[in-house]
Amino acid sequence: MYGLEIFPVEGGKPYRLTRDTQILCYLTSYQIGPEDWPHYRQPKKTRSKVIHEAMGYEAFAIPRVASVYMAVNDYAYFQGITHIRMEGPVLRYEYVYDNVQVQDPQMAKRANMVVDIYGIPLPDNTKPTYGVEWYGAFQGFRSAITRNTQMTYCVFRQKIHLEGGRYWSLPTTLPHLDKCVVFYHATNLQAEVSYLAHKKQLYSSAQTDIYVCVFVSGMVLTPKRRWGLSLYSEDGTLVFNTDYLPFTRGQSMALLLREGSVETPYSLPLVCATSQFVNASYQDDNIDWAKRNTGIRFRGKQIFVSERIRDAHRQHHVEQRIPFYVLNGSHYF
Repeated sequence: MYGLEIFPVEGGKPYRLTRDTQILCYLTSYQIGPEDWPHYRQPKKTRSKVIHEAMGYEAFAIPRVASVYMAVNDYAYFQGITHIRMEGPVLRYEYVYDNVQVQDPQMAKRANMVVDIYGIPLPDNTKPTYGVEWYGAFQGFRSAITRNTQMTYCVFRQKIHLEGGRYWSLPTTLPHLDKCVVFYHATNLQAEVSYLAHKKQLYSSAQTDIYVCVFVSGMVLTPKRRWGLSLYSEDGTLVFNTDYLPFTRGQSMALLLREGSVETPYSLPLVCATSQFVNASYQDDNIDWAKRNTGIRFRGKQIFVSERIRDAHRQHHVEQRIPFYVLNGSHYF
């Protein structure tokens, strides 16, 4: 097999860039803010947005914060993405809405959902540029690292251990912690793992080991070794370096809660952590109330999502569609 083998500075598993590798370039981030909050009791809302930075790319939308809470007067409001996709340069998404009671007051301070847009240059993109480009073995795709590329790098990958009912925080020494994208996989089949985006914490319902990968964009790179491959733009900015592993293409998936699980194509699927329904409750009136907590479990290639709801008068499940972005964990572990 031909390609480039990268040995990262942290000493973990090396990675091969081959003709079948597709590196995702960071294009931009889109925030769904307070101006997008619908009126009370409007259960769903559909929106679209032209992402000009996605012109000339096969673009992918990855929710970094897919559900949020916002305090308004004496109420808190919940909003969560249920459908999201890119159609050319157009981002289309749907979200649900409800009023809630939030156990953690810090959660109500988050007023924006965040979607990161990544892309792969289209074969017919003839814009002149410089750098490294390679074509894949199937479907004519190509990957490119050019003077215009904004790379996303893996800055942390580790198997951690977490006791049941405990939290694990991302290291505060990581660069661009406020914009990091977290992927994880739990080894205990019974452990339901959630992510709190506002605290940068993973929570597990049971004792488990968790594979964790953290990616960041916009790093100012300084080569740490005297050997390797570096690419510079015309103004002297370092745009690529083999000290770190790049962010490679995964797969967008979705799951209805009532369906229980979804099959991924990977033996070690790493799921993007998106803060879905963590530790929130909602109240319909003074009598009816419910508490919801969503966790993700793993069994081989399968991903399971559970939503526990306890209600004073009835047991039910919300028809909630959960969007995922899944990476091939065997690339990184």
